[in-house]
Amino acid sequence: MKMFVTERRDKIMEFLIDQHRLTVKELSAKIGVSEATLRSDLNKMEAEGLLVRTHGGAVLNDTSEKTETSFSAREKQHKEEKMKMAVKALEFISEKQCILLDGSSTALEIARQLKKDPMRLTVVTSGLYTALELSDIPEITVIMIGGMVTNESKSIEGLMGLSILDNVHIDIMFTSANGFSAESGLTDFNLYEVQIKKEMVNRSRKVVALIDHSKIGRNSSAPFAATKQIDVLLTNTQLEEDVSKELIANQVSFYSV
Repeated sequence: MKMFVTERRDKIMEFLIDQHRLTVKELSAKIGVSEATLRSDLNKMEAEGLLVRTHGGAVLNDTSEKTETSFSAREKQHKEEKMKMAVKALEFISEKQCILLDGSSTALEIARQLKKDPMRLTVVTSGLYTALELSDIPEITVIMIGGMVTNESKSIEGLMGLSILDNVHIDIMFTSANGFSAESGLTDFNLYEVQIKKEMVNRSRKVVALIDHSKIGRNSSAPFAATKQIDVLLTNTQLEEDVSKELIANQVSFYSV
């Protein structure tokens, strides 16, 4: 089956995340496209900082996620905007639901808003600070997804702990991203966190994305949710008409707060 360019490059990143180093010949066998096409892909992906070309192949650029600011720095950015979006996000939550909060600083703000007026909930999260924020609230059951702890983002990465999601039904996932565009969907810079976020999206009945103005129209290293996989987009800015049209075409509800 023929792949679009973005799909092919997603596959390349998945294989590199798993194996760290691959030859063009190996990729050609795995993906089923010509070596010439793959060389062109790899060259462009290297220019974007996603990987490093080697003789006959490529290796994962492990420094790509470290070029971004730390969690503590990101938490301080656009704080008021995050708070307003988090308040709006609470409107989508009902008592006795099971919700999923990713490891983003925006999801942490949702936890802080929940703490002000607690309701009976089960909260599944990959964020260490989010889990700690809610851990002392009697009404809320907190389930932490297991895995390796990242130094920069203070969240969980890797797929080893995802089996916990086999035992719960996620009503709503609340997530943020390093970038959003109608063409690429939600994208992030930490290639390992992208793995776990993809699985979270696939296992959630509803996905609500909280994206401030600085991330609209921006693409980061790798996508974890296509636009059609998003149910609601919350932002703090008026969207361009072409973006609004794409969201409507993909049946995504959107709100500016």
